[in-house]
Amino acid sequence: MNDCDTKALAWLLEGEGSFMVNKGRNNSRKRWPVVVLKMTDEDIVRGAAKLAGVGRVYGPYCPAPPRKPFWSWQVWVKADSLALMRNVRPYMGQRRGAKIDEILAEFEEAA
Repeated sequence: MNDCDTKALAWLLEGEGSFMVNKGRNNSRKRWPVVVLKMTDEDIVRGAAKLAGVGRVYGPYCPAPPRKPFWSWQVWVKADSLALMRNVRPYMGQRRGAKIDEILAEFEEAA
């Protein structure tokens, strides 16, 4: 991604994205970083996934009315999600930036 694309993706994730650590099921010790974007605008979600070149788009999810259907772009592969976090980190606000820093510290220590 060029710098302009990275900034656009960062600003979209700043408003609508989540950065988290997923934990395995059944008391598994396995943990991995995840980036998620959820929106009702399918074209924007698919565009973000295409721009990043990683992850997968799921949906539509159809919540109970009157809520609108939404789509979710999810990056679950550890190397991909960490690289994405590193790329967008310089353009993130305080709260999400701090979460990214926390996740990067956890997984870069383990490497």
